[in-house]
Order: sequence, then C-alpha cells, then structure tokens
Amino acid sequence: MAAANKRGSKVEQVYAYLLNEIVQGRYVNDQHIVISTVAEACGVSDTPVREALRRLESDSYVRITANQGAVVIGFSRESIIHTFEIKGVLEGYAARTSIDYLSPHDINTLRRINEDMHLAEQNRENDRFSQLNIEFHMYIYEKCPMPELVDLIRDLWKKWSITKAVFSKAPERMEESYQEHLRIIELIEKRDHEGLEAFVRLHKANAAKQMTTSIMSRKEG
Repeated sequence: MAAANKRGSKVEQVYAYLLNEIVQGRYVNDQHIVISTVAEACGVSDTPVREALRRLESDSYVRITANQGAVVIGFSRESIIHTFEIKGVLEGYAARTSIDYLSPHDINTLRRINEDMHLAEQNRENDRFSQLNIEFHMYIYEKCPMPELVDLIRDLWKKWSITKAVFSKAPERMEESYQEHLRIIELIEKRDHEGLEAFVRLHKANAAKQMTTSIMSRKEG
C-alpha cells in the first residue's frame, strides 16, 4: 500500500507540473510531450509520467495517439469561459439549495475561512488562498441535500483543476474574491435563495474574465 501511495504521489507531482507548464504557455497547442524529458524534469521514472498523461487526456488537456504519443490540446479563451459557466450553474444551484441547511455556526465558519483567505492574500500565499477558496465553497455545497450534485461538483473541481490557477495567474483576483465571498455570506444570512444563486454564477464569471484576460495577455505578449 505504501508503494502505491508513493507512486500516486509521483503521478500527482507530474500531473501538477505538466498542467502548470500548459497554463504558463511553455507547452502550446499541438506540441508533443516527450516522456523522458518530463521524467527527468520531475525526477521520476517514465511510469508515473505515462499515468499522469493518461489523466491529462481524461481531463481533455492532451491527446494520446499511437503514432504521435501525447500532444497538447491546451485550452482556449472560450473553453475557459465555458468551464466556469458550467461550474457557475452547478455551484449556484448547490448554494441555493444549501441555504436552509446552513446554521449561524456554519456562517461564522465561512467568515473564519474567508478571513484566513484574506490573511493568505496579504502574505502572498497563492496556493493556500486557492485551497481555502475550495474549502469555503465546498463547505457551503456539502450542506446541499443532494449528495449526487455535491459529488459532481467535487469531481469537476478535480477534473478542471486548471480553474484553481486563477489566483496565481491573476493575483488581483484574490482581493475581489474575498470581497465577493463577503457578499455570498450576506446573501446566505438573508436567506436570499435567488440572489445567492445568481451571485455565485456571477462570482464564477468574474473569475473566468480575470483568468482569460491574464492568460491571453501573456500569450499575446
């Protein structure tokens, strides 16, 4: 079991490395990924690289063929926007249905998580901010009475992990996200079902706008 966990951690390491390379634009669309080069860069054998590439193929970041091996599909402005739109619809509805199950204690917990995010922003801890952001949102959605919807959202957070890069690609989004979370908490307190659903969708749209603007401007530069 320990060996399996170790291999799993190496796959995660390679997956994160390759996804970051794609996001940063160091791997561009239609570029071939050389397994031995990635293995050397990550300090691993070829096996976890192949497993990571299969996962990237499942998540639609690369295409693997018998003749070409792994080729980057990457992402476009439209694909990023569509991804956030889908997340907005699902997460907005999950937030709406969670309102009646969130207690005053839960609301205080959301405030604490959001303040921890603010501190992470001030300390320029982008990765911690991103992780706390997931914690904030999932804390709300896990109160949803539909576990199937919660599982779907959780799976999409994993599959579309590129969306977590918004804070590293557009650091200015952190302050905006913190402020928007305050609004989310306010809407929960008011038990404004429709308002919360609409605002969560806007929250995701704002993230998409920031991320695409940042990434596309870097590509053009």
